[in-house]
Amino acid sequence: MLEKKPTPDQDKGMERKFHRWQFQSNDIPLFLQSRGVPIKIYRSWLFYHHGLGNGVIKDISLAGAGFLSSRRLPDKLVIELPNGKRIKCTKQHHFAVNEQLIFYGVSWGEEVYQQVLPYLKSYSRKAYRGREKKIGK
Repeated sequence: MLEKKPTPDQDKGMERKFHRWQFQSNDIPLFLQSRGVPIKIYRSWLFYHHGLGNGVIKDISLAGAGFLSSRRLPDKLVIELPNGKRIKCTKQHHFAVNEQLIFYGVSWGEEVYQQVLPYLKSYSRKAYRGREKKIGK
């Protein structure tokens, strides 16, 4: 059984290098929310990607994403965005949201930043606005 932990938003000690766009609201329990970016999740094996299931991105930044899935996932995985772009990721953390859902935080390498930037611009229009304080300054 996975240990239930606070969401990344609740971890006040965590400083982030990049701004995150949120597709979740603090007013509604995470497992009841339908807003987000749908993804497909794969395990990379040699030259093939083996399908593991689906997920919903709840926050995304230039360096990584947080998403919900109903499956236990390996440390190395590939996510596919709705436009077909596949990104290799490394699992950074995870916690149980309820009995059926697990929240995963993943990161990708700096070489992916430029590839992700155009998608962040389009996804930022769907994000909740004004949720986070500006970091720094």
